[in-house]
Amino acid sequence: MKVKVELGALVDQIEQAAITIDHKSDDLPRSKVYQRPVIRKDVEGKSIPAFYLFSTDQSSKTFIRIDVDSVDGEGEILIDPAKVLGGLANRDRKQMVEMEVLNGESNKVRMKIGRNVVHFQYDDKTKEAHDTIEDMGKTVNPKRPLAKIPAKTLIQLINRSRFCVLARDNGQQTYAMGALNLKGGDGFYTAEATDGYIVSIHKAKQQTEDTTCNLESLLIPVEALAPLYKLLQSHKDEDIDILAGKLGPNKRVEEVFFTMDKVWFGTTMRAGRCSPIQKMLNGHTPLFEVEVSKEELKGSLNRASNFVENDKDKHTAKLTVTETSLKVEASNNQSDISDELDIKVVKGKVVRVEVLVSISYLLNICDVTTNRGITLGFSTEKSKALSIKDTSEDGIDTLYAVMQVIPKVDTDAKKPRHKVTKEDT
Repeated sequence: MKVKVELGALVDQIEQAAITIDHKSDDLPRSKVYQRPVIRKDVEGKSIPAFYLFSTDQSSKTFIRIDVDSVDGEGEILIDPAKVLGGLANRDRKQMVEMEVLNGESNKVRMKIGRNVVHFQYDDKTKEAHDTIEDMGKTVNPKRPLAKIPAKTLIQLINRSRFCVLARDNGQQTYAMGALNLKGGDGFYTAEATDGYIVSIHKAKQQTEDTTCNLESLLIPVEALAPLYKLLQSHKDEDIDILAGKLGPNKRVEEVFFTMDKVWFGTTMRAGRCSPIQKMLNGHTPLFEVEVSKEELKGSLNRASNFVENDKDKHTAKLTVTETSLKVEASNNQSDISDELDIKVVKGKVVRVEVLVSISYLLNICDVTTNRGITLGFSTEKSKALSIKDTSEDGIDTLYAVMQVIPKVDTDAKKPRHKVTKEDT
């Protein structure tokens, strides 16, 4: 098996394929990238030499096609992407690379770049990866996408939701909180997420006539969000087709593929019920809203983070709003800090309210919102969350509800000591 390909194209595609390998495992094929040369047919029936790359970490998978200069022979191998990329580093991207599987029992590939030669070992346990690719060809219909969404929009929806998704979903929750719920309809794409302590909903307007929003609920698992987000960075100016893969009972979509230029990213949908996000947000409608400078609030929160207890549950700040200002306070056993920020009343009549909230949630929100000002919504009811609203210039409307932290009471410290009586002795 011998392939000739441009160095830059090979580097770009192997870097993308490496995103969904399992770096913590030595199991095959999860720890390697599968590659296979093929001769494919274009729409006019013309033969085109190509190279297939495939990787999977079990929860997600990436399939890539590279059009190459020439292909000689057949075969399929598993390679370590780090070795390939290491041998190609800091070279002219326009150079041609010849990759050849050497005959014999050495299980080695020779990679020739001009006068320079690199050798590395490969694995031949390719059956599982080969069968997965064959199944994809049978179950996925690229001519009937579920939806089409601009990559820039999908990037923003993931970025604004990623810290609201439950990081470790053990399947014991009533709702599937370890997933981003992606929907489409009425001219909007909608992304919803919650981990039980923060709730978020993001609505993006349909931006082009070529994109379609008619999309039922897709629960994209938290494990797939980071690799999908990373892959999309190389395809920002594209429209992404969302394709159905495997179907379950009642033709429910169990697997989807996000298709980019010569790249397919697939993931299995999270099973379970969607959280009633809109209903949850309706239960936390604020009594009044004020606007503060986002940069000033972010600076105060960063400073406050230096004055909290070591216990993660106590990484909190107390926000006190009055008719004229917002005070940001934090303290531990040795020190404390208090910052006061100017406010602008946006809605309702302001009354004095104190809320204790997680610093990390507020900092994440400040990082992903785009306006200079950030709108905070308060309620006098202790059970209601702090709401944060952002209407962005990029056409995405965002609403967060951050639940108040209830301070833990050391009940043992408050228990009166038992007085010893004659009965005890």
